[in-house]
Amino acid sequence: MVRATGVEPPLELGELCAAVGKLRGRRLSVHYRALRPGLFGFSFPSPTEPRDFILAADNTSRLHQEHIVLHELGHVLAGHLDESGSTAEVHSGSGDAGQEREWVAESIATVLAERALLYTRRFGERPADPASRALDEALRSGGAWI
Repeated sequence: MVRATGVEPPLELGELCAAVGKLRGRRLSVHYRALRPGLFGFSFPSPTEPRDFILAADNTSRLHQEHIVLHELGHVLAGHLDESGSTAEVHSGSGDAGQEREWVAESIATVLAERALLYTRRFGERPADPASRALDEALRSGGAWI
């Protein structure tokens, strides 16, 4: 599903979330808020419109926030919002189903983060200049990233 978004590395989180939302036909919004102790993030669908939300803790490092969003995006990509309605129940629940969903979401987050990091280390950042960026992308193309 990530490949279908057309988002290419290096990974830009906002761009990826927007593309996943567009692909699903449901706008995806990310918000940073104070959450209860022990809860770093969760995701849920809007009950009134075609929109999904990801909430991430605002009292942690930027790197941790990015991983939280990738983890919640993993739930979205795996269809967990379609199955249960909210990952808040998954995070607070117990049992094999909750553990499996958490493992899947964490695996997706880890793969996305690793691919983006490895790509950036290998090729560096994208140039800002549009002409240089087009040439850079042509030279970098050599295979799908996920």
